[in-house]
Amino acid sequence: MPGLNDRRSFQGWVLHSSKPLPECQHHCLSLPAAEVRYVNMTALTRGRMLSSFWVVDRKHIYIGSAGMNLKAFSKLKELGIVVYDCSCLALDLHRIFSFYWQLQYRDYVPSIWSKRVTAVYSRDEPLQLSLNNTDASAYVSRFYRGKELMGGFQHRINENKFVVTDNAVYIGNLDWAGSEFANNAGAGLVIQESENHQEGRESIVEQLTAAFERDWFSPYTISLQAASTALQECQNLKQKLRDLKRKPE
Repeated sequence: MPGLNDRRSFQGWVLHSSKPLPECQHHCLSLPAAEVRYVNMTALTRGRMLSSFWVVDRKHIYIGSAGMNLKAFSKLKELGIVVYDCSCLALDLHRIFSFYWQLQYRDYVPSIWSKRVTAVYSRDEPLQLSLNNTDASAYVSRFYRGKELMGGFQHRINENKFVVTDNAVYIGNLDWAGSEFANNAGAGLVIQESENHQEGRESIVEQLTAAFERDWFSPYTISLQAASTALQECQNLKQKLRDLKRKPE
């Protein structure tokens, strides 16, 4: 296995700005094996580089909501997926990395690119594979329970970015807002499972469903409808108080 001083250990990192990095990240990126390139996302899309993924040996991948920093892994609630020994998905995700890698020193996104950065699998022609003993189709799309102390209170921040249906999941990097997908750079993994599930291991859909239901039925979860009603009642009460103050003595 190559060591840290072997350049084959890392191909590189892509960062979206040249702002000062925390000391721990700066130390990691200063290793001889790490090559760093900066992409000026402000000039390209006026957005941000939010793609958070790893490609290891072009065989294993991680992709998820967590940014590659200490805060994401220690203070925020994140979710991601690891796929082992799947060179097909790894190569498609690596093509996205290569796309970013070539954007250094550019202030525009070229309209024509080499086929080497074009994905092999897509929504129309997904990869057929077996995940956790379940037949599935998948493709890469482009586009801890944490606590944060604020004013003496503990705030749990949920940064999970996924969708789960009866037989499919999407796990990605971007928040559910139109501007995120329009301006920022991100990636996601789409998996659709068949009904042919073998016993022994939870399928990806079952795992994501359990994660969703854990949050949905959590005692810390508040109904948006109930919260909206309470907010409206509070606003009505404030309006009544203002009206009383305006009445003549």
